Amino acid sequence: MSSTKKNISYNLIYQIFAMLIPFITAPYLSRVIGTDGIGIYSYTFSIANYFVLFAKLGISNYGNRSIAKVRDDREQMDKTFSGIYCMQILSSIVVIGLYALFIIFYGGEYKTIFSIQFCLVLSSLFDVSWFFFGIEQFKTSVIRSTIIKLVMTASIFIFVKNPDDLWKYVSIMSLQALASQLILWFLLRKYVTFYIPKIKDILLHFKPNIILFIPVIAVSLYRMMDKIMLGLMSTMTQTGLYENSDKLVTLPLTVITAIGMVMMPKMANLYARGKDELSEIYIRDSMQLVIAISVAMAFGIAAISIRFAPLYFGAEFTYSGTLIRALSPVIIFSAFANVIRTQYLIPLDKDKSYAVSVLFGAAVNLVVNALLIPRYASMGAVIGTLCAEFSVMFIQSFSVRKDLKFKQYIYDGWVFIFSGFLMYFIVTFSNNFISDNLLGILLQIIIGMVSYIAISLLLGIIFYRDRFKYLYHVIGLERIFNHILHK
Repeated sequence: MSSTKKNISYNLIYQIFAMLIPFITAPYLSRVIGTDGIGIYSYTFSIANYFVLFAKLGISNYGNRSIAKVRDDREQMDKTFSGIYCMQILSSIVVIGLYALFIIFYGGEYKTIFSIQFCLVLSSLFDVSWFFFGIEQFKTSVIRSTIIKLVMTASIFIFVKNPDDLWKYVSIMSLQALASQLILWFLLRKYVTFYIPKIKDILLHFKPNIILFIPVIAVSLYRMMDKIMLGLMSTMTQTGLYENSDKLVTLPLTVITAIGMVMMPKMANLYARGKDELSEIYIRDSMQLVIAISVAMAFGIAAISIRFAPLYFGAEFTYSGTLIRALSPVIIFSAFANVIRTQYLIPLDKDKSYAVSVLFGAAVNLVVNALLIPRYASMGAVIGTLCAEFSVMFIQSFSVRKDLKFKQYIYDGWVFIFSGFLMYFIVTFSNNFISDNLLGILLQIIIGMVSYIAISLLLGIIFYRDRFKYLYHVIGLERIFNHILHK
């Protein structure tokens, strides 16, 4: 089995597992700690996570890319790792100190929860996952994360029993973030040797890393700032409603992220070796794959959201169904942009285009949130996120329009988009004769899957015939997956 096939397999299995964990814990937590508890956790986590972002700067992408380029030269890899990690140590120590001051002076009524989140901020000091991604050792990270998440899940059900146990839930989540980073250090020495580098070898990484940090912080503005703004401008109840809606919509994106995570170091390595033609094939097939998956997920979630939210999260979260339906197009926007970002912009060091797109998206999100949250609360945050994600996708696509074949991507993918629309209407129409319970939801999901596959196959046969057989081989995924896995 090729290394790419193994890596995608490991990541897909893990991401599916990672999707199942919140599906198991979310309904329990929603009922046990309620909308306010979910809102307080979301609010404090979002703020603590900003400190983590500043501690790690743009190292997740920069370190991954840098290691991927030199992984065939052990001496150069040791030097690169040591320089980047020393920079991470310096930034993390400064930020950890600033977070301690934040707790003391600005913790307010949530000082205890912010203090528990300290372990999350501390984890930034020990995070070397970027190195393992750079050398394409995904199995290591997958096994580690799986074990940690199993322990975390069991702990939630054992220790979190009522709203007063919110601090226990926060402790579990914060400690698992720290533990997952510490475990990697037992494996690191097998692959790289760390030494204290010269000052110049540390400083040379600052500028390119800061450039990549700009999009990281910008993305966080429209991924997390909406929760902070809701907490400040609305109520914790509205924050909790939005948190669960956002969680459900972004869960399917973990599958897309898994593909991008595997492909980014591979693409960086291919471009470094001048294999541009093979890279174009990868991008086209990856784009076709994510369109097929993201369209199915977006329209499917939108179709069942109104019934699913109160049944899954509890009656207290009924309005989340409306938010989920409105937010579902984010899956398509984000998936499309993910391929452009992870397989073209970042591997080719086109950091400026990436930064401009997400900065614009962040600005759009902040403006829309500021205008709409005071009046529409959680729905205002949803509209802000939609505008931001669409802006990022549009600007990234426009910036590479001369280099990538977007007309071909649209031509290849329109069948799935049309099938998604029809599936949505079929599933929503089934509300008239299917019971509003768990069995009914499962039946609607099956109806959606079958109709999406059937319509895609039929349209593929009618419009593409033998020329594009992959459009009617298991919704068009057989050829694409085989191509990605075996190249």
